[in-house]
Amino acid sequence: MNPKNMTFKKAALCILVLGFLCLRAVPALAANQEFQLGYVFDAWNSNFIYHGQENRIPLTYKIFGDNYSFRFSTAFVLGDYEANAVETYPGAAFKSNDLSDSTLQGSLIIPMGGGLRSNLIGNLNIPTGNTNWEANAALGAIPYIFDSSYYHGRGLGGDLFYFINFAPANEIRWGVGLGYLRTTTYYNSGIDPSQTLTPWGALVGMATIGIPMGGNEDISFRVVHNLPFQSTAQYAIYPFTLGQSTEVSGQWAKKMGQDKLQVTVSFNNYDRGVFTDPTSYTFVQESQAFLGNRFEVRPFLGWVLNPGVMMETGLNWRHVVSNGYSVLQTNFYEGGGDLVGAQQSITFQLDSGAFLNFGGLYEYISNNNAAKDSFGNLDASVTYNRFTLGTNVGFKW
Repeated sequence: MNPKNMTFKKAALCILVLGFLCLRAVPALAANQEFQLGYVFDAWNSNFIYHGQENRIPLTYKIFGDNYSFRFSTAFVLGDYEANAVETYPGAAFKSNDLSDSTLQGSLIIPMGGGLRSNLIGNLNIPTGNTNWEANAALGAIPYIFDSSYYHGRGLGGDLFYFINFAPANEIRWGVGLGYLRTTTYYNSGIDPSQTLTPWGALVGMATIGIPMGGNEDISFRVVHNLPFQSTAQYAIYPFTLGQSTEVSGQWAKKMGQDKLQVTVSFNNYDRGVFTDPTSYTFVQESQAFLGNRFEVRPFLGWVLNPGVMMETGLNWRHVVSNGYSVLQTNFYEGGGDLVGAQQSITFQLDSGAFLNFGGLYEYISNNNAAKDSFGNLDASVTYNRFTLGTNVGFKW
């Protein structure tokens, strides 16, 4: 095993133990505590060579009061990702089991009077995960433009956000916020995950507004803009900057007694990044954005089956536009496509301090022009079927 990875892992475990001890010191001040433990089985297949499955055991411990909360979460994952042999391709597989990254989160609400309040939220990413997992799993995983990896091996990092909100009862609400993100290893957004990106950071701004439409109806809007900072990849002489991105979303919600119906619509726009020309060492803007824009609609219904039994039903449609590169540029082209999904869960309130949840999800995904013919041209779509079943139990005291 790489000595550097061993050192990194030991440091992560030290941070993990220290964080747990800090959490154990808080309960004397806490109004409530919560512990959750679950199991999730996730499997997918395709009409091409890709298929796989994951078995996940997530764990969460939370301490919270009226104006603050602290949460620790982690998960153990067994993964199996495969690409079958076909014609001249010998096939490949990645199988592993490991802890995912762990997270410590804290939040604080500061009332300011007159309907104003401040929110401070921070996350510490503890590198208990395998930083090579996501890169190796890509050979058989569903493309990240549709489903980002549950498993995280992102390295030491964190974020800090500050929000100020105005939220009087039955009046127009608004909020603005600013945040900073930083991590030592970053897998996402079209960057080759086999490379180590260090450092990586971004400034994130957000604005929200909520408008009551009546006693039981509400509509809200949110805008989030991500401004990445310059990063370096495996070779420090080739710095780059990811493209800026903007998310615009709206949500309509209606309460119907104990039931609630909401519909969320979002649009993500991705700009072109900047990279270093390997010959002149000057910064050059990408000819196209590496990620295609995407549009998503998510209707959701939460309803009470009977006292102590809560049902949640959701649908999801995501359309991803091709990224603009020519289909002949196989190293950069991404054809986009569509995801259609449905999910259902049921929660039993066992008593005032315990609950049991069961849930299932199905997704059908079509990735346009993702399969190569015998000449190496991308000319066929790859479709995926994903099935997920899970359960978790929670205790509050």
